[in-house]
Amino acid sequence: MVLNNFDNSHKLFTLTAPTGYGKTLTALEFALKFNKDKIIFALPFTSIIDQAYDVVSDIFKESEIDIFKVHHKTDIDESVDEDRYSQVKFLMSSFSGEINITTLYQIIFALFGNSNKDNVKFNQFKNTVVIIDEAQAIPYDFRADFIKLCEIISKEMNTVFIFMSATMPIMTNGFKEISNLDYFKRQNRYILKWLDLQNGQDSLIEKVEEVAEAKHTLLVVNTIKKAQELYHYFKDDFECYSLNGYMTDNDKQKTIQEVSKRLNQNEEKILLISTQSIEAGIDLDFEVGFREVAPISSIIQTAGRVNRHFGEGQSTLYIFDDICEYSDLIYGDLQLISQTIFEILKEKSVEEENILELSQNYFEKIKNQLETLLIEEEIKKLAFNDIYKKIENIMDNQDFKQLIIIEPYHGFIKEIEESLLEIKKSKIDKFRQKDLTQSLVKKLLKFGVNVVKKEIDSFGTPIGKVKYLHEMIYLPSGAGEYSCEYGVKKYKPDELDASDIGLGDD
Repeated sequence: MVLNNFDNSHKLFTLTAPTGYGKTLTALEFALKFNKDKIIFALPFTSIIDQAYDVVSDIFKESEIDIFKVHHKTDIDESVDEDRYSQVKFLMSSFSGEINITTLYQIIFALFGNSNKDNVKFNQFKNTVVIIDEAQAIPYDFRADFIKLCEIISKEMNTVFIFMSATMPIMTNGFKEISNLDYFKRQNRYILKWLDLQNGQDSLIEKVEEVAEAKHTLLVVNTIKKAQELYHYFKDDFECYSLNGYMTDNDKQKTIQEVSKRLNQNEEKILLISTQSIEAGIDLDFEVGFREVAPISSIIQTAGRVNRHFGEGQSTLYIFDDICEYSDLIYGDLQLISQTIFEILKEKSVEEENILELSQNYFEKIKNQLETLLIEEEIKKLAFNDIYKKIENIMDNQDFKQLIIIEPYHGFIKEIEESLLEIKKSKIDKFRQKDLTQSLVKKLLKFGVNVVKKEIDSFGTPIGKVKYLHEMIYLPSGAGEYSCEYGVKKYKPDELDASDIGLGDD
């Protein structure tokens, strides 16, 4: 990819390019030109950090550059001696590496948070290049505040910000675009087509069955329950996989790796049924796709998993009407803004070369109708606690959910509890005890899922409590409420008659 507008004195950039064009490597190449103290690379989801870390580590394997992962599930090697443990912990949790791979969540709280650990991270922005991948993932509720604060930091702390996406939000005039937007006009990998469901979900099933016999197929729906339901329907007749937010990170990674392997072998065709878990940062390439109506940015992200690697001919992403009956609740105002674009799509198909125009139209409407300065008054009053609360309410809107650990094998929880007791009884200082306890918590979190509380209450299997950890609960290994195929089961086949496929609420 040819880069434009390198200017060592400028500090605000966007990198807008089609999916599959290697934005990650391009952004790193551009960032290194500034010769800053460090680079912070922020991704939208924890589940794709390991993949990005491996890619970046491979690029710099011949160098002595320190590359750190900074997120709430990062482990520190237990073999690190006690004298160095606290130092390593501090370095790995505070953006102190030369290249730091982290999450958008960590960046947001480093900017708007009010705790000591947030303040430590904030100081690391000085003389740094910060790359924000999938910039559309910044919540529109405070996107204007986020951009404004980045502008201030760039001036006061000599920080360079690079926002990148295939579906870039509308930025202020202070940002320079560093890629050639003509790339979009040269694309012909896929076409968006409206799929008319004359007989509702039956029409969708019929079309998927027809296509999936001969092509690697991706089907994306808006709710976990619907994804599980359709997986149950198709799994006996197709080489079928499922991916959703009710699966542990461990099982998601195994599924992605297996699907990637099967796609690369290109032997028996596979069908992946997913929620929006597939949309960002996952390098999978299908021959055809189906996507339930969603905000245009989500549809374009799904399209990025179809003919991603420039296969022969043009592939199709079929867009179909709401079968989950909850899309408006899930996406809210973003769904409403997309409605006029859906009407256009129903009249004529959209080629990839016109995607940039479609995306810009969508984000222009968001900027004009939805984006405001959420915390302007609090900033004027220096009301830092109020700022933190407002941002936290948006980012952690999980009041109706509870974290539950899915025990991966029999005896896993007992092993953790024995280790916790050993730490508790040890004579090491309380700070070291706390660090070691946190390390064990991170091991647990790799098998954690945020589940609706009332669903946990309805489990037939008794829920256990992890000893020595306040309010940490777990589902015992082998419980029927979870499987590595489905995740935590929202869809229960015996609740519906076969003729009523899809009528259950989410």
